[in-house]
Amino acid sequence: MPVIVLTDKYLVESQVSIESFETSRMKIERGNLITGQYQGTGEYMKYELTETGVSPRALPSTKGAIIRANADEYDEFGFTSEDPMMTVSMIQKRQKKLAFLAKELEEKKIETTKLYGPEKATATIVSWGGTKGPIREALKLLKRDGVVANYLQIIYLHPFPVERVKKVLNNTSKAIVVEHNRTSQLSSLIREYLLRDADYTILKYDGRPFSPAYLVAKVKEVL
Repeated sequence: MPVIVLTDKYLVESQVSIESFETSRMKIERGNLITGQYQGTGEYMKYELTETGVSPRALPSTKGAIIRANADEYDEFGFTSEDPMMTVSMIQKRQKKLAFLAKELEEKKIETTKLYGPEKATATIVSWGGTKGPIREALKLLKRDGVVANYLQIIYLHPFPVERVKKVLNNTSKAIVVEHNRTSQLSSLIREYLLRDADYTILKYDGRPFSPAYLVAKVKEVL
């Protein structure tokens, strides 16, 4: 599955002290990777239809494997195909990857969200990315002022963690989405997957980051 990593401008341009990572416990899983020599009984199929949607991967230059790729729809060998049934199969194959990823995240107990603060709150701030630092500082200030608030950090936007987000939003009086964009893209995802709207949005798109004091003032405005 090709992965595009989008960096967060706020994080890239920030300086922060963190504890060293314990790299000895990290393990890279390459999945069904073919290296050295292809040992299959037939011709290698770069886009083989599988139960998970993930095909065995042979690296370019692997002996015995011809790797084909193009921008058109293709069959299992990588040849361009205009067969409508093959087109349907390949689209379904790609969709299977997302379902398999969601299942794998659950089985391996990988966090797709993280909740800061009490389970039940008067106000729940929902956000993702570089807003995390200012929001966590804002929670401290709100608590000092007697406001019961929490923060739901969305770690995986896709597949969207529907059940977890639904559970948290059902335990709050006000759901407040905080984002660095004009259209509140996270609100759109919540609307699409949960069939509900956020109660309020706090948006900033002037090229400047959120400050804890600004967030506190905005949250108090809507309570």
